[in-house]
Amino acid sequence: MVQGIAFTEDNKLILTQSYTYLINSKMKVYKNVSYSNKITINNNEIPYHKLTRDDMEDNIVLPPMAEGIFYKDKSIYVLFESASTKYSLADPKIKKLIKYDIN
Repeated sequence: MVQGIAFTEDNKLILTQSYTYLINSKMKVYKNVSYSNKITINNNEIPYHKLTRDDMEDNIVLPPMAEGIFYKDKSIYVLFESASTKYSLADPKIKKLIKYDIN
């Protein structure tokens, strides 16, 4: 269900979740994600962080079909797939990027 991922310069992790054109999407902002845990794969130690609800800083409701995101200048830009021909029944159809200030 995760459609987009972005990282900020202050170690926040931002995910968009979308499932169908019938329900709203979500943008979840996780605070200060640290990679203190390690797992070994093919003799390489790889740091990881298991996200929990305690890590979540914000849970923002978005219009349906949020997909790709990118972060720039303390804002998140969200692209929606609802305007594509494949999803002709989607309502609303969002044909532009939406900008969110995550401060």
